[in-house]
Formats: sequence, C-alpha cells, structure tokens
Amino acid sequence: MAVKFYGTGRVVADAEVKELKETKIIKFTLATDRQGKSDETSFLDCFLFSKSGKIAEFLKKGKPVFVEGEVQQERWESKDGEKRSKIVFRVENLELLGGSNGKGKGGGKKEEPAPEPADDDFEF
Repeated sequence: MAVKFYGTGRVVADAEVKELKETKIIKFTLATDRQGKSDETSFLDCFLFSKSGKIAEFLKKGKPVFVEGEVQQERWESKDGEKRSKIVFRVENLELLGGSNGKGKGGGKKEEPAPEPADDDFEF
C-alpha cells in the first residue's frame, strides 16, 4: 500500500528534465511551510513522469504549485560502499497556482503524468 500525500508550496529552483525513451522525468524541490507554523519549512524532492516534459517550462523558482502523489523511498550505495536512502515524492497530479507572475489566484495549468516506464532502474 502506497502512502499518499498532497500539499502546496513553492518551487525552490527551476525544474530539471531527464529524457528516457518515450517519457521524461521532471525533478524539482518544493518548499512548504508546516501548517500553522510559518517559520518551519520542509523541502520535498519531487519527480513526475511526463510524456512531453513541457510542464517543466512552468516549474520555475518561486512558482506556487499544488501536488498530489505518493511517497517513495530511494535506496542506493555510495562510492564508499555505504547504504543510503531518502524519501522522495512521486507526483501524480500537479497544478500550477497563481497567475502568470506567480501572484494571486487562477492560471491553474494541470499536468497529466505519463505512465511510469517499465525500467525501474534509473538514476536522476
């Protein structure tokens, strides 16, 4: 059973795009304040699969977004042979918030994620 999440925040830096055979992986970090505690910010590593990758053009630093998806744990071995892991967020639904300048409401552009590629063995 997957752990679902949803939330809003601002993109920390312009999104990165990695191209696979028929799909693109879009990676970005989301800064989100804890509810009721504006002085506590969490930084969430997010990625989504996209057919065109066009949504990455809109995921610019400071852009407010709504994301919905599931929590995943990445595991790898460091160059020193140490086992490492981190939590990442696989975005299944993304909606841009705010107008074209990132202020106010409206302008909600949605991204329809592509199906996950069959090859799970990819690094970003």
